[in-house]
Amino acid sequence: MNYIYSEKDQHDFFVQDDVHFSHVLTPLFASFQLPNQEEGTRIAFDLMKMPIERFVCRLYRGRFYQFNSPYAGDLDIRAKEHERVLMQRMPVIMEYYQDKVDTILLPFYRKLQDKVHGYLKADEALSLLKEMHQFYTTAWAIHFDVILPRLDVGFILEDLYQRLTNRPGKEVYDLLVGVMSKTLETDRAFWELANELRQFPALVEIIANVNLDDIDGMLQKDPDGQYFVHQMKSLLDVYGYRTSYSHEFIYETWRENPKYAWELIRSYLQRNYHFNAEFDALVRRRQEALNKLLEQIPDSPLRQEFLQMYQIALQCWGLDEDHHFYIDTMLPAVYRPVLLNIARTLVSLGVIDQPTDIHFLYYEEICEALQNPQNLMNKVQREKEAYQLYQNEQPVPHLGPEPSATEVEDLLADRLFGLPKFLKENTSTCIKGYAASQGVHTGTVRIVKNQDEFGKLNHGDILVCKTTTPPWTVLFSVAGAIVTDAGGILSHAGTVAREYRIPAVLGTKIATSTLRDGDVVTVNGTEGTITLES
Repeated sequence: MNYIYSEKDQHDFFVQDDVHFSHVLTPLFASFQLPNQEEGTRIAFDLMKMPIERFVCRLYRGRFYQFNSPYAGDLDIRAKEHERVLMQRMPVIMEYYQDKVDTILLPFYRKLQDKVHGYLKADEALSLLKEMHQFYTTAWAIHFDVILPRLDVGFILEDLYQRLTNRPGKEVYDLLVGVMSKTLETDRAFWELANELRQFPALVEIIANVNLDDIDGMLQKDPDGQYFVHQMKSLLDVYGYRTSYSHEFIYETWRENPKYAWELIRSYLQRNYHFNAEFDALVRRRQEALNKLLEQIPDSPLRQEFLQMYQIALQCWGLDEDHHFYIDTMLPAVYRPVLLNIARTLVSLGVIDQPTDIHFLYYEEICEALQNPQNLMNKVQREKEAYQLYQNEQPVPHLGPEPSATEVEDLLADRLFGLPKFLKENTSTCIKGYAASQGVHTGTVRIVKNQDEFGKLNHGDILVCKTTTPPWTVLFSVAGAIVTDAGGILSHAGTVAREYRIPAVLGTKIATSTLRDGDVVTVNGTEGTITLES
């Protein structure tokens, strides 16, 4: 298991990826994610001729750490090759991506649906497990093959904007709002169901007052309610591949437990919110902002180059959320019930006591157990104890010798992951972070750890969390502002906060450990500050 951090890794600088993996990973998930993400980046980076060979991924005390292995050849030649490939890919990036979804990802997902039920013999389970592990590499190669050009589009647009206006290039992202994505499409679908429900006051009363776990059963007693239960199931069949933390197998999905979706419906029913009107207004403001910019800059080849790149960016900007929908979120969600079926085979062989124990075995251990069954419950128990221990630890931000500030300060890390560069500017009453979405809002802090705590947030509260993934967008129409420990302006929280026009300060590194539930703070998403009021 060479993906576990060891002495041989100590000469390299590994950074914890707290944007995508802010939580402790189970052994099973880690043994799928880390080696296959590493191999997937090697494949994708070679296709894109990146100046990085691969991401080296390591597990340390349950946390995900990453080292960027540099390209060993001539970097000047490599840069030219990368530019050539990028110029070919950018105009057709959405077609390229959709082809991967339609011809590779979805067919395999459909294949796995036939393996959720029915007893698997040991050899069948082993063959299926190996196939699933191998496909994880395929999926993550696609992930980076499609998302890297989209990031490059943004960086190129930043540069053109700065040269045109002599203003900070990151301002250009305010011109890329009002772009539909799978995340926004999901939010709209649930809002439309809530809007339809408003015509049935008796059903609204049930949803408002019944325990979330009991809503399905109560609605089934009413003929109209039966229709909405069916509609909810149809929505979840398409959009229900959601959990608190996308990158895991251990958490139940919305498809398994619709209470999370009903909680979203309840939230929509409790307030006057109109998704379509808000989105249309955002599109209009985006066009007005572009027109104002164009009035200020004279016609020139640079202006035309900017407009051409801007159109490409508009076309592919939703890709960040879309690839997350089909890979980061759907991949583990589709795998979860199949892995639990394989676990039932392990139970029948006496390897583990119950199916959920499989989460605390590594892939390699499961393969061995399917070939040579033996009881592994002592191993499972040790891993469960370590998992609990690690969850109570404050993870170290990096491993190995720290490079100089100039070596760390790269555009990708800054925009996507958020560097810990604001810590020295903090005071007892003010926390600094990335100014990711403009505006100012004063409200009450609610620290939310997972989807079971989504109900803590009331309208206008300040959502404070380690990071967000697409399932968290159900809170963006409720929150008055967003504050995170991790992430830069191109992270999920930043992109979606701009779509919902709520202030966001990201990448503070300390918000969840410094602020407390009930604190009153002012979040300034324009300046990147959180000021404690009381």
